[in-house]
Amino acid sequence: MNIQCRAALFLLLILTVFRVAAEVEVVGFGFGLNTWVSEGQTKWRHDASAIDSDYGVPSSELDYQGISSEIAELSGVLVFDHDDRVYITLGLGTINEGILIDDDYWSATGAVNQSDSRTDAHRFSRTHSDITGDGLFYLQAEFSPGNMVFQPSFGRFRLSFGLQYWREKYEAQGIRQIECTSTILLWCSPAGTSSRSGKTVITNTVSWTGLGASIDGQIPLFAGLAAEIDFTFYPLMSLVNEDIHHLRPDLAQDPSIRMTGTGMGYDLTAGLRYRFTDNFSLNLQYRVWQRWVKNQKITFYGAGGGYSSARLMDFTSWRDGWTSGVELAF
Repeated sequence: MNIQCRAALFLLLILTVFRVAAEVEVVGFGFGLNTWVSEGQTKWRHDASAIDSDYGVPSSELDYQGISSEIAELSGVLVFDHDDRVYITLGLGTINEGILIDDDYWSATGAVNQSDSRTDAHRFSRTHSDITGDGLFYLQAEFSPGNMVFQPSFGRFRLSFGLQYWREKYEAQGIRQIECTSTILLWCSPAGTSSRSGKTVITNTVSWTGLGASIDGQIPLFAGLAAEIDFTFYPLMSLVNEDIHHLRPDLAQDPSIRMTGTGMGYDLTAGLRYRFTDNFSLNLQYRVWQRWVKNQKITFYGAGGGYSSARLMDFTSWRDGWTSGVELAF
């Protein structure tokens, strides 16, 4: 599902919410503003040995790690008759820093054919690049029926169902050669070599769209303080990841590589909320998001218009960190 289709789907969902709100009685509403200071990682491996037996398994591994971000999050809730609820959450953030670790592998056959300094299957190249941008965005919509509320003696819990779209974009600059065993590849420089300083070498955009079910709960502690937990499981998660390899004249430039697949994921948030009044509260929580796919598809687009496909072995996105904010209810 491309970005335009996702945007249209969310727009349709939001318009449906407001149409429903116009036809039934709204008995309450609220909104919140949070900040999320987080660190993330996106990592994937592919197997191109079916295209060229010189490549190992995996053939390449890219690890975008230490992706620090500061995110502003706006949320809203509409409360209808019978305590039915609709939640909308929008998050916008920046990518402040991180590092791209790029590894490439030969098979034993490839090591011999490529006149490598080693003759076994091995990693022949590792480079580092600094991640200098760009940003992230997510939009989430959930519906919680009023008859899905449970109140055991120790707290209050409710179920909801929803859709989430999460997108991150990275720009990696410069190349530092950490390891190179090749004796003939021009782009595999001796270890310790640095090049392309200040130049963008890879632009990566990863998008996840998921359908999920959530359970959230509050457990009162004392004097307005409560423990909170919110867990969402996504049994259906769609991945679209696109790379632009700016230094590869043999590859198309928008995109150079495209990965697609279907997997799973989860969101987990836990922490404390202090309620000053029925209408005003503050929260401090820790949040973890993870998405993954396995054994899916990667496509390489040639500069001349052709393409080839290989196996995407696995792909994982992860983000976690502290959130804090304020909530108003009416």
